[in-house]
Amino acid sequence: MRFLLADEETMPTSPFDRQRFLVLETFRKNGTSVITPLGFVQEGSVIYARTTADSWKVKRIRANPRVRVAPGTGSGKPLGDWIEATATILPGAESAEVRAKILAKYPLIWRLIETVDGLRNCLRRQPQPEWVHLRIDLKQPS
Repeated sequence: MRFLLADEETMPTSPFDRQRFLVLETFRKNGTSVITPLGFVQEGSVIYARTTADSWKVKRIRANPRVRVAPGTGSGKPLGDWIEATATILPGAESAEVRAKILAKYPLIWRLIETVDGLRNCLRRQPQPEWVHLRIDLKQPS
């Protein structure tokens, strides 16, 4: 029998390491929480995600930037502990860099999502979706 020893470079240092999705919890004006799965990239204590500008999660974040995140599945099931965070919508200048990072992590999936959304809106004769990028600052445990 052979045992492998993990070194520090391969050990996860964050609950989001090696995760494909996270679960974002936003809050309605009445305080009710809404859970949404998201693809993401992480840089230290900051997580970046991409969504359409007219999504309800963006509207809820504009009204209340307090959110919680947890590692999760693509169907929205949390796989770990919730972490308090603050979400902001990035201005256009920062969005191009974040889009490139997300496309690097999800090359096929995001291109497919963009294509399908574009085709669907074209067939419905609706304007193309506007994409926005979220910056989620994780709160450090006290």
